[in-house]
Amino acid sequence: MLATFLPENKAIHFINSRTDITLLAVVFAIAAYLLKLAEDKPKEVLARVPWNTLWLVSGVGMLIDVAVKAGTIDLLASLINNMPSILVPIAVTIIAGIMSIFSSTLGVVAPLMFPMIAGIVGPTGYSASLIAVAIIVGAQSTALAPFSTGGSLILGNSGLSEEVSRKFYNDLLYKATPLGLGFAIVATLILMFIL
Repeated sequence: MLATFLPENKAIHFINSRTDITLLAVVFAIAAYLLKLAEDKPKEVLARVPWNTLWLVSGVGMLIDVAVKAGTIDLLASLINNMPSILVPIAVTIIAGIMSIFSSTLGVVAPLMFPMIAGIVGPTGYSASLIAVAIIVGAQSTALAPFSTGGSLILGNSGLSEEVSRKFYNDLLYKATPLGLGFAIVATLILMFIL
């Protein structure tokens, strides 16, 4: 944050470019453990950490990285360009929505799909802003899926009992996610006439 607010400060930029947030979190967690900040209840603190959610999000993030390295994005771009042009914005919305079920919108989906915009805009004639908005609308519509970053945060911090949490998980996955994607498709259809 300091690097953003003080762009001319070279010392802050130097520290910012060499700081790894994961390493910092581990160092502070170890320091908190050694200082016994949890008093005599470290097991109780560890029991409150949503380990299943953390493992799920980490594993899915790794799978998305593997898919990118395997060339999935190039395959998606070629599939989109082979569709009738009237379906392209809707297809982009659906693909972004499906990807966001398993990953972060701003951290994974947008950086992966934004480079495809130039390749989609040329053959179809749609505006770049329409395709960019279709990506974001589709991805944000499914961001509360339990496998996505937003949904996992909701589940991890809900504080619900295991049985209620399981029902909430199913509601997020089978009700909220498809409903959100459906509204994103409707929004994209409307945007096709505006942008």
